Amino acid sequence: MQLSLGHPYLSQLFFNLLLLVCFYSEKLSTRNKALILPLVAVLSVWASELSAAFLLALVLVEFKALFKILKEQPIWLSLSFLLGLYFLYSAKNAAVTIPSYSTLFASPAEIFEELINLGKSFSRILFFDSNKPFNSLLSWAYIIHLSLLAVFWKKFKLTFSSASTVFLLAALLSFILILLSNWSKEMGSPLRYYTYSYILLALGSITCVDALARKFPLSQGMAAIIAAFTLNASIQFNNRFDSGAYDRITRTQSEILVSDLKQEFPHEKSISLIGSYWNSYLIDALSKEVISIPREGDLIRDYRNLDQVLANRYFIIVANEWLDDFPTELHQHGVNLQRLKVYPNLGEIRYALYERTDK
Repeated sequence: MQLSLGHPYLSQLFFNLLLLVCFYSEKLSTRNKALILPLVAVLSVWASELSAAFLLALVLVEFKALFKILKEQPIWLSLSFLLGLYFLYSAKNAAVTIPSYSTLFASPAEIFEELINLGKSFSRILFFDSNKPFNSLLSWAYIIHLSLLAVFWKKFKLTFSSASTVFLLAALLSFILILLSNWSKEMGSPLRYYTYSYILLALGSITCVDALARKFPLSQGMAAIIAAFTLNASIQFNNRFDSGAYDRITRTQSEILVSDLKQEFPHEKSISLIGSYWNSYLIDALSKEVISIPREGDLIRDYRNLDQVLANRYFIIVANEWLDDFPTELHQHGVNLQRLKVYPNLGEIRYALYERTDK
């Protein structure tokens, strides 16, 4: 799945943090660091090219220490780096290629427009004028937290750790790279594309509390508050979030659909569901009995579902973002389907029951 398009935040952050752990380790010898660091750095770029911002931040903050490793172990470091580059070259040659992504940077006018749109989007969040009130609370918590850190840093001349500096600088550099990228512009520059920058900012701001706690132990509560607001935002997002996009099923509608299907087919081990990309995975995530897969032509994130979907007798077809009506016969993923009935609309969501005819 690393070769598919997506947002590999988990693996990217894993390699980023592993790189820091190895770099700051007092147990690893210089030779071992020379062997490990280049490989982990390359793997972080393999996970996402945006890791270049993290690597640049580490180089700028720890230039002297990195140069010392290079000076003491040039051969091992060079061999490790060349091995990593060979792997990266091989992996990229096997990866998905989309022509529109070949352009690296957006034009100055597009960057300026994106910056304005980002400002408008963020201002709506700050004024609770969005469908994410839990993120509004979290944003204000961070603004207050960072403002207090800035005041205390200036007043008491605090010295933050190198790791904190790396996180904060990487957050800034990655934000700039995303802002400049044509990839972000092509996708409409949504706020979620800045998730990596936000996580780095969160790690940097929370670890900065260590420096403050040496003078004011009670200030550790700031990190606890930030953690509590972050946890609340995560829980509320999972339980309440609605994208508000037309023709896309909501969590509430999905739960109703799943409940109705369980009552209608109590003896079926599982029911298959095929819909558009956005109207399949949410339903699948909420039920073990309803196994979903996007329609032909939409990106399949998990091919393990495909075999399970095709093994069932009954299929639910969600028409939104896909079909204008429900044909009598339908062919999807190599399976022939016959329409049995069309259900009453669930809000604007249209769906029907089909049966597999070639089984």
